[in-house]
Amino acid sequence: MFAGSEEEHAVFNVKTHCNVGSIYWNTAYGAIRLEVQPVLRNSYKMCFVLDSQNIVTKVSQELPHLVTEGDGGSSSSWSQDRLTLQPLVTVQGKSREHCVWGRTKQPLMLYFEVERTNNFTGIPVVSLLYDVQEVADDVLLDPLEECRPCSQDEMLEAYCSSDFVVMGSMHQVRHEDEVTHIDVAVAQLIYQTSDVFRRVHRSDDFLLGTLRAPRKCGIRQGKGDFLFTGRMRLGMPTLRCAPFLERWQKIAALAECHYN
Repeated sequence: MFAGSEEEHAVFNVKTHCNVGSIYWNTAYGAIRLEVQPVLRNSYKMCFVLDSQNIVTKVSQELPHLVTEGDGGSSSSWSQDRLTLQPLVTVQGKSREHCVWGRTKQPLMLYFEVERTNNFTGIPVVSLLYDVQEVADDVLLDPLEECRPCSQDEMLEAYCSSDFVVMGSMHQVRHEDEVTHIDVAVAQLIYQTSDVFRRVHRSDDFLLGTLRAPRKCGIRQGKGDFLFTGRMRLGMPTLRCAPFLERWQKIAALAECHYN
């Protein structure tokens, strides 16, 4: 949490190694220079959502400046001494999700600059939620790689490490902008870290909850029972693996036999 300075041009330097986090900036003035350097072995994707109340927030990415050297500009190199700001988004109110890419063992630099106008009244407050995910090289080459079905090992890992694990069926599938919303009727709740699934009415036989997934994955409503696993991402429950329940039961039985 940060309290803004009375100096309009003050810059707060913030550095984080966390893969998931939030920043709450009260009485926002000046700018925040955020250095994100997760401890990961591969390239990564950082996604964020911003809520800018009573103030406009301009988000830019800080990049090294391309310097041309030699006669006639025969060669070029990146200079860390000279930096440029690449505008990403300007936010007033709540933003949609935005993502930027980071390279292996290199920090990602974001610059959040606020601008107050006479149209605003009240205390300026900016809140940021961010999420960093390691990305394999094949995902960088093929954006649809993240949409492929989970392998057996990935299903077992998801079962043991997800923020929620339930057995149930698809009640409804809805598409909105770049997001698919999956309404799930839960027959058995195995685990959840927050109240993603709950009874709408006391008399309901099922728990109900809504999961999110990228619309580009083309998820359609399917019949039958599934095992739904996932994690809380940017404050929202996001689908990870969802095998048919019958397939999952066979995988779990094989894993138990192998363990024994």
